Amino acid sequence: MASLSSLPVELVLRIYDFLDPGSHLDFSLISKYLAHCSQDLLKHHRHCYAQYRMLQASTHDGTLQALLQTLVKDEIAAWHVRRLELTHVLETKWSASPTTAASQDGLEKTAEKDRLWTDRVWATIASRAQYSSEAYESLAQIASIEVEASALLHKQFIPLIGLCPKLRALQTVPERGRSYQVDDYPEDSDRPVAALSLTLLSLAMIEDHGSATIWPGALRGLRRVSIADHRANVHSYSPSTILPFFMLPAIETVHLSTIAWDTAQQKLECQRMFWPEDRKSGSTVQNIIFEHVNGRCVSEFIDHLLRYTPQLSTAVFNGCNFPGVDKVVRKLGRRKLETLIFRGDAGSVANNGWSFTWDCLEALNDVRVLTVDMLATIASSTRRSEIEQRYKDETQEQFFDRFVNSVPKTVEVLIIQEAGPQRLNDDEMEKVAEALVRLVKAGRCPKLTTIYADNFEFAMRRQRCAWGRYTDGGWLRTAKETIKQHGVTMYNQDDAGTTDAYLEALLQDM
Repeated sequence: MASLSSLPVELVLRIYDFLDPGSHLDFSLISKYLAHCSQDLLKHHRHCYAQYRMLQASTHDGTLQALLQTLVKDEIAAWHVRRLELTHVLETKWSASPTTAASQDGLEKTAEKDRLWTDRVWATIASRAQYSSEAYESLAQIASIEVEASALLHKQFIPLIGLCPKLRALQTVPERGRSYQVDDYPEDSDRPVAALSLTLLSLAMIEDHGSATIWPGALRGLRRVSIADHRANVHSYSPSTILPFFMLPAIETVHLSTIAWDTAQQKLECQRMFWPEDRKSGSTVQNIIFEHVNGRCVSEFIDHLLRYTPQLSTAVFNGCNFPGVDKVVRKLGRRKLETLIFRGDAGSVANNGWSFTWDCLEALNDVRVLTVDMLATIASSTRRSEIEQRYKDETQEQFFDRFVNSVPKTVEVLIIQEAGPQRLNDDEMEKVAEALVRLVKAGRCPKLTTIYADNFEFAMRRQRCAWGRYTDGGWLRTAKETIKQHGVTMYNQDDAGTTDAYLEALLQDM
């Protein structure tokens, strides 16, 4: 059998016509001769790896349109895209309606050009995909719901996803900018926001003869989805349009930010949500991150979600303020999570059931990273009575006994978070530090290595301002030294390892 190096150059290079870009590099390594003959191709791969692996595009500055044109023309560039962040995705950038015959004629020419461009994009996607022609005909029909969304989503956003077969992370950040009315629905309507998710998921969920869901290549490999609505409480993604993201076949992390679910319609959607028959085995999601996701419907949505997430290992709730959080924590505690983090919203403690801390700690199993919210805020018996009525008569020492005996034995990282409208004085903070020393000395948590307590420094700073002098902070130094003697490191605001830095690093690893 002839070796590759003995084959004509033209024949070797012709082989590339039958390989997808993912096989180019492997094939190049097989033959030194091939590598020598394809230096330009390999150089282009390296260039695309450096330039297109992580992309950010926006309709605001035209980068989204330019990126789409590049990916249509260059299949190798599209293959190297792994992370895509899209901003201003709902800003239509339409011009005002023309008033002259000349401008009307120009608009018709532009529309015809857009139609031809759209056909070319879909033809490119179909030529690169491993689906039947019937499936892609259905795909094009479903995706052409520009009346419901906008031509922008159909011609740019959806094809962009379809052109990137190795896409692993998608982040959409819709922001309100200057836009005009499209299809005669008002700018303040909530339809464009819902249409973004509706269009994307209609693209994904194509039924093949009613048996199974066909997923386009990019969505089939998508591992992380991050959705933010920075116009929170004005418009919001509904629960029914968010849920299908958890059904993606390879999804591992879903990150929701600044979303409000508080209407009667959204509550009804949560009650009527269902899981497809071909996905009854559950979602592949391992990490859920909710940041400033609020409203009366959140707990119902999570309750439904937990029925179909058997692989869930990490749950992060940062700045969330929703009723029923105590029930959510109890259910999460029974799931044997590795990481459970709750960081509440300041000013919302007494009104929304944040007394979950003590009732639920004992129910947690196998938790590796744990945030104890409001330990400091409810340390005072007078303040505690406003939040935890059932324990209002216990002494402060009994209160801390309950804390020491309730922390799960599997905890490795403990975060003490003060997130209430009322703050502690230095004496109360000292009591918290003493409780942490007792926890470490008792040896209940043999795997505990790190304690983050940023709020200690906040308390000391407030006293410095009020008294006009510096406190010596002796109790804090003593507590840190004692804890360190037992193999545990405690950080506060003055240390390099702050809570926010730790959480940021934790989320980046997901």
